[in-house]
Amino acid sequence: MKLGRASCEWSLFGGAAVFYAALATNTVQGGDSGELTAVAASFGVAHPPGYPLFTLLGHAAAQIPAGTVAWRVALVSALAAAWTLFALARGLRLAGLSLPACAISVAAIAFSPTFVFQAGVAEVFTLHTAIAATLFWFAASSSPTARIGLRAFLLGLTVGLGGANHHTIVLGFPLAVVAFLKLLAGRSRGRVVAITVAGITAGLAPYLVLVITRDGTEWPRWGDTQTLDGLARHIFRSDYGTFSFGLLRGTESGWDHVAAHLARTVAALGPALLLLAVIGAIRSVRGGAGVPESGLGLASLATWIFSGPLLHALFNNPVDAFGEEIAARFDLFPFVMVGAVAAIGLEVTLRFLASLPRFRAVRVALIAGLGLALALQAAQSVPAAIPERHKLAESYGRDALALLPPHALLFIDGDRDYSVLTYLQEAVRERQDVRVIHVALLGHSWYVNEIRRREPSLNVPFVPGRALSREVMASAHTAGRRVFVTQGVASQMSRADRLAPFGVVVEFLAPMVPTPRPDELEVHLQAIAKRVVARPLQAFPPRAADADIPGLYASGYKQLRGAYTTVGDRAGVQRCDEAASKLAGRFALTD
Repeated sequence: MKLGRASCEWSLFGGAAVFYAALATNTVQGGDSGELTAVAASFGVAHPPGYPLFTLLGHAAAQIPAGTVAWRVALVSALAAAWTLFALARGLRLAGLSLPACAISVAAIAFSPTFVFQAGVAEVFTLHTAIAATLFWFAASSSPTARIGLRAFLLGLTVGLGGANHHTIVLGFPLAVVAFLKLLAGRSRGRVVAITVAGITAGLAPYLVLVITRDGTEWPRWGDTQTLDGLARHIFRSDYGTFSFGLLRGTESGWDHVAAHLARTVAALGPALLLLAVIGAIRSVRGGAGVPESGLGLASLATWIFSGPLLHALFNNPVDAFGEEIAARFDLFPFVMVGAVAAIGLEVTLRFLASLPRFRAVRVALIAGLGLALALQAAQSVPAAIPERHKLAESYGRDALALLPPHALLFIDGDRDYSVLTYLQEAVRERQDVRVIHVALLGHSWYVNEIRRREPSLNVPFVPGRALSREVMASAHTAGRRVFVTQGVASQMSRADRLAPFGVVVEFLAPMVPTPRPDELEVHLQAIAKRVVARPLQAFPPRAADADIPGLYASGYKQLRGAYTTVGDRAGVQRCDEAASKLAGRFALTD
């Protein structure tokens, strides 16, 4: 019987791994996926806290001689998603829950749109849930009578690896405490403590990736991680502005974020599962038949609250489309815990119905109804959640680099531009002659020092906390370099700055350079338009991270239209309108 159960669980892992690998993206996506792919491929250092575990696994995956580098690194997420389901199912069965309760819970998570999307992109979040589910597995295991030392080491190793991947694994401490107390129930408590600490230390070893001595040629490398102070600031995100646990607050309150999180939970897992989770939460507090022993139910409930409502109450991102997209990535951890508590609620309900002779048929109907509801929900939500195969972000990045003259400087701002261009230059190795400068990072000494080392002809001033991008642009002009900026940077510049549309980007004109004629500017826009029109027309759901890209293509023609209007060229104005309309038509946005 045990062999059959284990075979079923390993079959679940294998099937899920194949499913998610088949759906994994073959191109760069929004968020941090481009940077994480480039870091994994080049063995660099990602943004704080560095995510060294993902870097190590991603670097190993990047060596696979198949597919694109984006797909290879995304395999880490696919396998981690499959392990999440395996470990959760394993833990639920060890806790004594029935097969229907386990199956419904695992299926709800497996086909939730957020989980499906994150399982197919190079991000750290399914690896995060894999570690959390493994902690649940440890907590669900019975008190060991043999190999206590090995189990103590593996528990500590899991906790340490969680810390080497994502800091919020600390919110799973109730599960770790339950698992640890089971180990302490036997003898040699001092030995168990020592071995567990040794396991945690070993699990944190991937952070050595951040301090490996290198010759200074690798890129991307975020931060100064080769000094003790720099390493500490990097690991604890001292110089990183986002998600600062409520220290920064927008116009929304914490309750707004909690409400948004609960709404996403209902949309992803379904109202029935959330109702079962409420039942499971109540029974976990009260105890009784169907509730696992040793505090597993309470630990799962506490972890759900900590990683879900409490964590989201501290978010400082705005509750808008972009903020929701960022916050949704943090939903995966609490989703696993919701599934675990919902399984308890379903087990309690099924046992109650089985105890009533007249309602035994209702038990079968309940299982069938939940299965049908999950199937219908998956059929509607999963197709839209699959990571896009279109190359909107990648094409935009290529177009931004395509027409630039050799050794040009391109000033960017924002995570999307940084992620996409880092992916193209460092993972795909395209247009490495172009120096990309992130204006928001010019207020950090490590970044200024890196630019100075790579571009000794530039005078890059450093004022702590201030991004002096115009001074760097002026220095580039003095050094005879042509300077370009993305539309996001251009929107921040004053009317006194002389800008000229140049394909998808904008050229920052040197003081003594005459403003090009409108027909000279139009040449670059037409070149980009031909590249876009030549691509297959593809429909895609507009994710917040990339939904503005079509507008970036049309913005050049809007600027050119103003130039033609100034000189009174009506034919030029009409050509701009027609070209912008035709260009916009190539992006078939679907709701």
